[in-house]
Amino acid sequence: MRIRFTELAGVVGSPQPLATTPLCGAEMASLPVIKDAYVEVVDGHISALGSMTDCPTDDAGWDVRRCSGQWMIPGFIDSHTHLVYAAPRVTEFRMRLDGASYHDIAAAGGGILNSAAAIAAAEESELLEALLQRLETARATGTVAAEIKSGYGLTFESERKMLRVVRRARELQPMPLWATFLALHALPKDADHDLYVDAAIDQWLPALADEGLVDFADVFCEANYFSPSDLLRLAEAAAKRGIPLKAHVNQFQSIGGIDASVAAEARSIDHLEVLT
Repeated sequence: MRIRFTELAGVVGSPQPLATTPLCGAEMASLPVIKDAYVEVVDGHISALGSMTDCPTDDAGWDVRRCSGQWMIPGFIDSHTHLVYAAPRVTEFRMRLDGASYHDIAAAGGGILNSAAAIAAAEESELLEALLQRLETARATGTVAAEIKSGYGLTFESERKMLRVVRRARELQPMPLWATFLALHALPKDADHDLYVDAAIDQWLPALADEGLVDFADVFCEANYFSPSDLLRLAEAAAKRGIPLKAHVNQFQSIGGIDASVAAEARSIDHLEVLT
């Protein structure tokens, strides 16, 4: 199929290859823009784009779609999602609006532990149906690929359930998906920290990786959750299986998670709300 979009108000893109080096500071706000533009798509791939002054005039064999006043922008690749969950946390959102902190909500039995209880009670089919609906909404609003984390399981069975749902969703809809093992997201109530970390890294990760359920490994490196040493240990175990690391760090405090993530060559370092 050959489609030519014409008379676009603008396109965020470049007809020339762009540099692949990281952008920093003000560079991140500088986007390549072509105004009064056209875009040609052949068999689902962009084959040409540019100014309307350079647009071919021969329309034979093209499905021409005039887009006066509209913009074309790249699809959004969402690299950090928690789209597999069993129940919305609207009550907790209300608590946040009323001034409660993340720690206040967790102490009241909410947060990740609340989500883990709901996941444990949910059927895999229910979670899959809900995820497919969320992915449809995401596609309709411009997301073209997504990473999806576990981390609301906190037991082997529930973590596996979440990752199996991601794999099944990958088979049933067109959006590319990547699954991230995030058992080190929170400590289950009354669990021993060291024993839980041992189980997650030494037993769960290998078993789930052997099932082909894990594309990335992740950890919530934060005071009262998991330490930089836990992060490095997870990274080492994951690397032995060719699994890259992602990391949640510095959401509330700076405890060395950035340095540990860099040392572990993490693929991404997320949150970074507290910097020193």
